[in-house]
Amino acid sequence: MYNKKVAVVGVGNTLMGDEGIGILVLHELEKKTYSGDIEFIDAGTGFFNIVSELRF
Repeated sequence: MYNKKVAVVGVGNTLMGDEGIGILVLHELEKKTYSGDIEFIDAGTGFFNIVSELRF
């Protein structure tokens, strides 16, 4: 499912205040330009649901 070399995964719940910092940081990083294969993944609160899709 995910074919990029680097995955930046944002995890958290933005409705619960500081628990959403991972998602907020992810969206700020997405605004910048990077070289290379980078996949930005907003996992929300479902990180354990997508972790099997990531290859290490």
